[in-house]
Amino acid sequence: MPPPGCGPVSIHTIDQFRRVPRNTLARELSDPDAILNRKTAAHTPVEVPVSVIALPTPLQTMSLRDLETEVLSLAGHIAAAECRFLQFLAEFDDREGWAGPGIRSCAHWLSWRAGMSVRTAVEHLRVAHALARLPRISEAFAAGRVSYSKVRALTRVTGTDTAALTRIGAAIAAGEPELRHVMVADAETAERVLLDLALSGTAGHVETVVAAVRRRCTPPVDAAARRVLALGR
Repeated sequence: MPPPGCGPVSIHTIDQFRRVPRNTLARELSDPDAILNRKTAAHTPVEVPVSVIALPTPLQTMSLRDLETEVLSLAGHIAAAECRFLQFLAEFDDREGWAGPGIRSCAHWLSWRAGMSVRTAVEHLRVAHALARLPRISEAFAAGRVSYSKVRALTRVTGTDTAALTRIGAAIAAGEPELRHVMVADAETAERVLLDLALSGTAGHVETVVAAVRRRCTPPVDAAARRVLALGR
């Protein structure tokens, strides 16, 4: 946070509440230039006051406007930091930097050194490695434009190869009214579908879409697997 007396600074704030009109979204997905122009205009850094209240300041004395500014600004910074953490984590795991006497895995190392539960560590590692195959989503995540909750949901259905990503992107487009006419024939278009789903909807909506696609594209073989999918694990 800047010291007292600093003026506004340019940052990217998380914009999970900004919705894109359906007809605009569909048109842009079929026209890469249109989506680039819209994103350039819509997400150009704007002058917003960040930490304009000198610390320490009793929270009770801050206006609601200042509280909102702080909350949204920090949310964006947290998302960006989370992205960077996951990028470091994936590289650390690839190099087996965690290996040592008595250490069974990177998740085990995170539980020991970072205080995470093993389950949380496994989930972070899953997302970290998935992001390496999703450059556009990673870029938006690093800019604080999408939250970890949305990224975590999206990476549950991206698969490990371009064919799987294309298949999932097509399924999502087919299930969203504003995207039904979009032809998803490659991984690049599929990732744009996923990213715009995240940018235009809430985390809850993304979770719902992902859960539905998982049920359609990866039909469970037994009741236990169906319950796991329903819980979004």
